[in-house]
Amino acid sequence: MIAYYLAGIVAILLGLLLIVGTLLRWKFLVDPPERWATFYSLSKLKESFGSGFLVVFNFVIGTIIVLMACGFLVALRMGHVRIR
Repeated sequence: MIAYYLAGIVAILLGLLLIVGTLLRWKFLVDPPERWATFYSLSKLKESFGSGFLVVFNFVIGTIIVLMACGFLVALRMGHVRIR
């Protein structure tokens, strides 16, 4: 049971890290080198759509991760998640 709570908290922290890293313009999040495009998906997105799109994409994905993790923790606390 503790592992489920821990997974939800870790997901929230990762989503917040993505949002804060984008706000602080961490290079590997908002401006990765284009030579990384073969193995780093954010670099491929930058190559295809540009840095402006990457900033918006990071905010949207970070927000979705945080909201889904919060919803999971609420459902877990209310007993709507069955654990075998």
